[in-house]
Amino acid sequence: MTAASIGLVLLGLGGLYLGTVVFGRLPLRPVLKFIFSILVGGVLLAVLRPALALFGWDIPLNPVTASVVGVLQLPGLILLILLSHFFA
Repeated sequence: MTAASIGLVLLGLGGLYLGTVVFGRLPLRPVLKFIFSILVGGVLLAVLRPALALFGWDIPLNPVTASVVGVLQLPGLILLILLSHFFA
């Protein structure tokens, strides 16, 4: 990740924090669950990328793909594999 993308992620997390805690408009539990899902999806993609590369599937590790895999779990990973297969 570049410094700009890390900064944008931190800015987005700060916005979620402000909307949740300071302004009290969003419940904290779903926001933290979503953030945790993104982190789990990122770790899962980082671990599986070498195995997927053996089959010629290159799935980039970025916030969007981590969100898809984190929220949708295995169906999200299969969706990304199919999309990378058909559009690559």
